[in-house]
Amino acid sequence: RQAAEDLEWALSKRKGAAAHYLLGRVYDAQNRKEDAKREFDLFQEALQHDPAAAEEVEASWIADAQEQLRKGADK
Repeated sequence: RQAAEDLEWALSKRKGAAAHYLLGRVYDAQNRKEDAKREFDLFQEALQHDPAAAEEVEASWIADAQEQLRKGADK
Protein backbone atom coordinates (compact mmCIF):
# COMPACT_ATOMS: atom_id res chain seq x y z
CA ARG A 1 0.00 0.00 0.00
CA GLN A 2 2.77 2.43 0.90
CA ALA A 3 4.52 1.77 -2.42
CA ALA A 4 1.37 2.66 -4.35
CA GLU A 5 0.93 5.87 -2.35
CA ASP A 6 4.56 6.85 -2.89
CA LEU A 7 4.35 6.26 -6.64
CA GLU A 8 1.04 8.11 -6.92
CA TRP A 9 2.67 11.05 -5.14
CA ALA A 10 5.69 10.88 -7.48
CA LEU A 11 3.38 10.95 -10.50
CA SER A 12 1.55 13.98 -9.13
CA LYS A 13 4.91 15.82 -9.09
CA ARG A 14 6.33 14.56 -12.38
CA LYS A 15 4.81 12.34 -15.00
CA GLY A 16 7.33 9.66 -15.81
CA ALA A 17 7.34 6.38 -17.65
CA ALA A 18 9.20 4.57 -14.86
CA ALA A 19 6.67 5.54 -12.20
CA HIS A 20 3.76 4.40 -14.41
CA TYR A 21 5.39 1.03 -14.96
CA LEU A 22 6.21 0.52 -11.28
CA LEU A 23 2.74 1.57 -10.19
CA GLY A 24 1.30 -0.88 -12.71
CA ARG A 25 3.37 -3.66 -11.12
CA VAL A 26 2.20 -2.67 -7.64
CA TYR A 27 -1.45 -2.60 -8.73
CA ASP A 28 -1.03 -5.96 -10.45
CA ALA A 29 0.39 -7.46 -7.25
CA GLN A 30 -2.61 -6.02 -5.37
CA ASN A 31 -4.91 -7.68 -7.94
CA ARG A 32 -6.13 -4.25 -9.09
CA LYS A 33 -6.11 -5.36 -12.72
CA GLU A 34 -7.93 -2.38 -14.26
CA ASP A 35 -5.67 0.08 -12.46
CA ALA A 36 -2.62 -1.94 -13.53
CA LYS A 37 -3.77 -1.93 -17.17
CA ARG A 38 -4.26 1.85 -17.06
CA GLU A 39 -0.74 2.37 -15.72
CA PHE A 40 0.82 0.02 -18.30
CA ASP A 41 -1.09 1.91 -21.03
CA LEU A 42 0.20 5.23 -19.67
CA PHE A 43 3.72 3.75 -19.55
CA GLN A 44 3.49 2.81 -23.24
CA GLU A 45 2.10 6.26 -24.12
CA ALA A 46 4.91 8.00 -22.24
CA LEU A 47 7.47 6.01 -24.22
CA GLN A 48 5.77 6.86 -27.51
CA HIS A 49 5.56 10.58 -26.77
CA ASP A 50 9.03 10.94 -25.30
CA PRO A 51 11.65 8.65 -26.87
CA ALA A 52 14.16 9.75 -24.22
CA ALA A 53 11.90 8.14 -21.59
CA ALA A 54 13.04 4.73 -22.82
CA GLU A 55 16.45 5.54 -21.38
CA GLU A 56 14.88 5.89 -17.90
CA VAL A 57 13.63 2.31 -17.82
CA GLU A 58 14.97 -1.20 -18.13
CA ALA A 59 14.42 -2.81 -21.53
CA SER A 60 12.76 -5.74 -19.77
CA TRP A 61 10.12 -3.35 -18.38
CA ILE A 62 8.96 -2.50 -21.91
CA ALA A 63 8.60 -6.18 -22.82
CA ASP A 64 6.87 -6.92 -19.51
CA ALA A 65 4.35 -4.09 -19.92
CA GLN A 66 3.55 -5.29 -23.43
CA GLU A 67 3.06 -8.83 -22.10
CA GLN A 68 0.84 -7.60 -19.26
CA LEU A 69 -1.32 -5.66 -21.71
CA ARG A 70 -1.51 -8.63 -24.07
CA LYS A 71 -2.55 -10.95 -21.24
CA GLY A 72 -5.22 -8.48 -20.22
CA ALA A 73 -6.55 -8.35 -23.78
CA ASP A 74 -6.74 -12.14 -23.92
CA LYS A 75 -9.15 -12.33 -20.97
